[in-house]
Amino acid sequence: MNTIIAIALLTVSATAQFEQAYPQLFVVNVQPSQLISRTEVRDDAGQFALSYRTADGTVVNEQGLLKSVGAGNQVLVKQGSFAFLTPEGIPVQLKYIADENGFQLV
Repeated sequence: MNTIIAIALLTVSATAQFEQAYPQLFVVNVQPSQLISRTEVRDDAGQFALSYRTADGTVVNEQGLLKSVGAGNQVLVKQGSFAFLTPEGIPVQLKYIADENGFQLV
């Protein structure tokens, strides 16, 4: 009987601690911005170039090109940029490359 009570108390205690460690998620209501322009070109090898611009000032450009890395091996190198305004109106622009060396901001 004592064992059952001890197990019940441990279960209640563990459940209470779990709920404190992982609070419930909340949902932010964000409305999508209207798409102003979009282009996308792809080839049979998987290479691509794409870009889009939205009404809120977001601009995204990305391209993926195959690169030889020796012994007949190829990797798809992605490079691009994106720009947007923060909720405070601060412009942010980032450029990146992702290749055999990983993802890098440039």
